[in-house]
Amino acid sequence: MKNKILYLLLMVLSVFTSCRKDLGNYEYTELDSLVISGVEESYTGYLEINLEINPELNFANGRDFKDKEYSYEWFTIVGADKKVLAQTQKLNKKLNELEPGKHELYFRVTELSTKRFWEISSELTITTRIADGWLVLNNISDTARLDMLHFNSTTKNYEYNKNILAEWSKIALKGKPKLVYFVYNYDPFTSKPTARIYVGSDQETYSIDNTNRVWTSYRNLKEEVFRPTKVGYHAQVIRGMGSSNRVYMLDSDGVVGYEYPINGYTYGPTINRLNTGVQLKVSKYIAEKYTNTNPYLLMYDTDNKRFITHEGTNRASLVPSSSLPDVLNPANVGDDLLYMESVRLSSIQFYALFQNPTTKKLRLLRATNPSSGVLRPLAFDDVESTFGIESADFYAVDPNYGYLIFAKGNKVFQYDPFNKVFKTLLDVGNRSISLIKFQRILQVFNNVRYNEFGSKLMVCTYDQANPNSSGKMEFYKINLSDTPVLNEVYEGFGKIVDVSYRQ
Repeated sequence: MKNKILYLLLMVLSVFTSCRKDLGNYEYTELDSLVISGVEESYTGYLEINLEINPELNFANGRDFKDKEYSYEWFTIVGADKKVLAQTQKLNKKLNELEPGKHELYFRVTELSTKRFWEISSELTITTRIADGWLVLNNISDTARLDMLHFNSTTKNYEYNKNILAEWSKIALKGKPKLVYFVYNYDPFTSKPTARIYVGSDQETYSIDNTNRVWTSYRNLKEEVFRPTKVGYHAQVIRGMGSSNRVYMLDSDGVVGYEYPINGYTYGPTINRLNTGVQLKVSKYIAEKYTNTNPYLLMYDTDNKRFITHEGTNRASLVPSSSLPDVLNPANVGDDLLYMESVRLSSIQFYALFQNPTTKKLRLLRATNPSSGVLRPLAFDDVESTFGIESADFYAVDPNYGYLIFAKGNKVFQYDPFNKVFKTLLDVGNRSISLIKFQRILQVFNNVRYNEFGSKLMVCTYDQANPNSSGKMEFYKINLSDTPVLNEVYEGFGKIVDVSYRQ
């Protein structure tokens, strides 16, 4: 920074003009000054796209400007060094050599015979077309394709970018698409904070360091797991805690791992076990206490039909107690888990839908974690078998009102657990539903746009007769009593398997 300031001071003492004011040259009169116009005070440059700037050069006294008598430079200052970008009068090139972020862009015109020069500067922001937006994982004839809806901050619209892994990286996923997940975490090899994208199939998962919003820094997830793994190893579920940058993962080996490298935690050791026991088989529905400073994960032991939790710095899990043992015995629930999720309402609450394996009766648990090792049931009520809730294709919990949303066939339903009322929300007609969800906001909480779309129900559908190009993603505003209101529609996808947001 000091070197850059020194450079700028020297430039002030030297001969130059600025984009705000033409200072001229100390041996030129005011009338003989070179006027550089057609250059804006600021630019946004996108990686992989040419930035075009066409300056106009004229003398103040009206004499002809002869371009062959001058040399030209476009450059920035990186540390103490000048980084030359082009040596042409007009700039028209990709600026891939610059890191994403803010730079000062200089344009210098030098008279060859005298070496006197004029110079202007602009603020340059380098970003990408895929810097902020929806990551959409598609099933295209049982192969994976990752698309992105990039938010254009100028037009305030989302722009569709197709097959970004093929365009921006050399990743070619083998197998059927499974998950895409964006999370802030720490790199297990450097312990530096990263903005990371995981994208995976049923055969492999890639970990992409997207901190600088580029797609060239990636590795197979197997490299981040510090234990031997099987052929076809991949992530089943990844869940980030949010601002604390801690992450949980359930993998294809049935191992639940916890990653927080700066405290010595990396994927590999098994936490879905008790201190004295072996690895426990847990449901794919794991529920984290997201945005909480201390790590907390609620799991369900499917063999023993009980809850287990991982908390804090523990190297294993424990069986929690209950603040109301007459309502809930976490060590002996006795039912099969159909679905579990955490949701932020007035506090983080856990929803768990159960079915008795013998009687087939349904129950819905709503609980909190008031203190270490304790579950506090808010309610553990019987639920009617309405609209096929026990065999739904997809579930979600409404973060606005605490409703349980589920999809079956071509319809979306709502269950109000407070009044025990079922309701049909949507009928998508002859289309099929491939995903419903509410996008979780984990890191940037003061962004109005993020909070708005995080409150809306996402419904992804496709036409079974044309699944590879008929995918649609719609956002609905859920009202307390009225029908949902369709706010946004995005089309042109395949069969959408998973969606995450790159904040």
